[in-house]
Amino acid sequence: MRISSFALLLSASLALSVLTRVAFAAPKPPLKAQASIDTVAHKPYMGWTTWNLQDVHLPQYNKGWLNEKHVREQADLMHRLLQPHGYNYVNIDSGWAGPYDKYGRPTPDLKKFPSGIKGLARDFHKRGQKIGIYWIPGVQKIMYWQNPPIYGTKYHIRDIVADPHVAGNAFGDWHMKIDFTKPGAQEFIDSIARLFASWDIDYLKIDGVGPGSDSEVDSRDNIKAYSQALRKSGRPIWLEISWRVDHDQVGFWQKYSQGRRVNDDVDSLTEHITGWNQLMKRFQEAPLWSEDAGPGKGWNDFDSICVGNGAMDGLTNDERQLAMTFWAINCSPLYNGDDLSKLDAFGLQLLTNYEVIAVDQAGRPAVQMIGGAHQVWRTDNGDDTYTIALLNLGAEPATVAADWKFLGVKRNLPLRDLWAHQNLPSTPDKFQATLAPHSARLIRVGLTDPSLSRFIHVAVSALRAKGVHGAVHLSWDRLFSASHYIVRRSRSAHFGFTTVNSRVVANTYTDRVAADNAPYYYQIIPTNAFGSGPASPPVNAAPLRKTSPSVISIDFTGDAIAMDQDEVAGAVPTINWNTAPCRYGGLPLIDGVGNLSGARVHYDAGGTYATPIPDHDGGNRMMRGYLETYAHDTTHITVSNLPKSFTKYGYDVYLYCDGGNVGATRVAKFTIGAQSVNVADRAGSFYKGQYAPPSAPNANYVKFTGLKSNTFTLLATPISSTDDNLRAPINGIQIVARGNG
Repeated sequence: MRISSFALLLSASLALSVLTRVAFAAPKPPLKAQASIDTVAHKPYMGWTTWNLQDVHLPQYNKGWLNEKHVREQADLMHRLLQPHGYNYVNIDSGWAGPYDKYGRPTPDLKKFPSGIKGLARDFHKRGQKIGIYWIPGVQKIMYWQNPPIYGTKYHIRDIVADPHVAGNAFGDWHMKIDFTKPGAQEFIDSIARLFASWDIDYLKIDGVGPGSDSEVDSRDNIKAYSQALRKSGRPIWLEISWRVDHDQVGFWQKYSQGRRVNDDVDSLTEHITGWNQLMKRFQEAPLWSEDAGPGKGWNDFDSICVGNGAMDGLTNDERQLAMTFWAINCSPLYNGDDLSKLDAFGLQLLTNYEVIAVDQAGRPAVQMIGGAHQVWRTDNGDDTYTIALLNLGAEPATVAADWKFLGVKRNLPLRDLWAHQNLPSTPDKFQATLAPHSARLIRVGLTDPSLSRFIHVAVSALRAKGVHGAVHLSWDRLFSASHYIVRRSRSAHFGFTTVNSRVVANTYTDRVAADNAPYYYQIIPTNAFGSGPASPPVNAAPLRKTSPSVISIDFTGDAIAMDQDEVAGAVPTINWNTAPCRYGGLPLIDGVGNLSGARVHYDAGGTYATPIPDHDGGNRMMRGYLETYAHDTTHITVSNLPKSFTKYGYDVYLYCDGGNVGATRVAKFTIGAQSVNVADRAGSFYKGQYAPPSAPNANYVKFTGLKSNTFTLLATPISSTDDNLRAPINGIQIVARGNG
């Protein structure tokens, strides 16, 4: 992050509460056992960062974008789209911090992050994700002026500031340098590390570090202090330093951090996230660092890999693939900075290619063998195989060759194109390819590493089976070495298992073939390109009776959110939901059995949005999006041509109206015919688990009773709000016949 980004952090930090001076410091707690670096840095990490969307010059992002709602949305998408492939860090960059506590330590901005960092960490950890935050060296000037005590000591902030006063980091004199020869200095950093560890963070990025960061500041003593403090915190926390740190100090960076940014930011500071000019800096600077990375040395961080959003990334498709190739061959941490709700098919393919990811995660950085515009990079995999990258950085097509003798590679070895997942004919002297401008090839030479075929050596854990209406719903803990799973079923726990589905990508599956009330037994087998793991111990459940056809369920989903069809949430359980993802439009409606009912829904609204609301029982149905009504507009939702099974005895309409509200209490009016109800959507009143029965308090939904017409129109109108955003959100609708039909 460069100086322009520091304004985000500064604006949050200056909005401080006045600290009360205290006469006596709290007693110092004992330090926990030292955490091992090896638990976090044996290979490059993978994940997603907020920063690129905070910095891209587009009105829907940039300043004001960073908040809990947006971070949760992206974390949800990462969990579904990228986490099965190893991406698990969610890193929150500059702007999360609010006021300082009475000991001069940062605390979260609860207006932006009402759950706090600890609340986010708790939720992310439940699904196997990790969380990272951002900080910078030194002491902010306002803390010097207020001079709070240092936790657990007799010292105060002014006691540890360097004299004469100098800048504490590359962002200027807003932060003052700490003199670590003074008593209380290390204890101050220890107290911050303890606080961060108490929030259960997994990653800390320290920015504006020197030598480096385009400045003369020397932050090495601060980095050493944080490294020692994090080790003593008792929690394994990845320490990343930024940006463009000085290569002359590589031994120091290797000793006291797990990763270091070796380049400038990837951001273009335009309406595009990045661009070719930003990539070129990596090709120029990487050779200097290539032999300095690896297990025990830490990793060379090329910044975020933004190749998923198509034109918004500012790169051609060839450039996007070249970037992913270069990051992988250098074993740079793979953390994406795109809007994950807008990943295109090509970008998702790039980010999830398991053979390319395996190159990065092997932790054996390549060495540049041929430089210039037509580069060749080689990795010795240590098992008589090699990974070769051919790069054309020029503006014209070019033939790039890897000469086996020059590279020290045996002749006539098997070849494999890792991007295409294709074996290639062996060649006696060299491999060459004609590359388009700004493009790359990635080739493995020699036999596949035999250990990869044993990569999956454990069964999935926590396999659960639950009978639902007309089916059995299975879920299990995700195994990140698996690209997909095989689901097997039997009537016996001991024999007769047959494959139900051999290409399940998610860690859930609903078996609708199961058609009666007798129990079925299930096993899950994890699988990837190199083999399968052992089968899980069997579990069993019996399907419930199929849901009645006399229910129609409509789920409004957010932009670019693809919904599974397995969820059972709702006041009236049913498997078959109608997914309505549009702002304006309509669709024919199926009933609870899955047959076309003859009815149709048509609606208009200002937008649809994804929500971060967890559903720990029903599986995210109606939790992932809502139909929006803005300001003084009124949304019209018309359901027409309801069948006689509904109109003969009448029907009820359930309207679910929680919009993922975190910061304000809003009142909306919902009307069908003569029935009208005002609903207060209170801040933080999220659904948890399946929807409660209609009589439950705080259910946040409306029930309209005794309707008989084959057509009705629902009106949604915002009434009031404690902030400036008048809204009337609709998550979903269920139409339930009263009679037997």
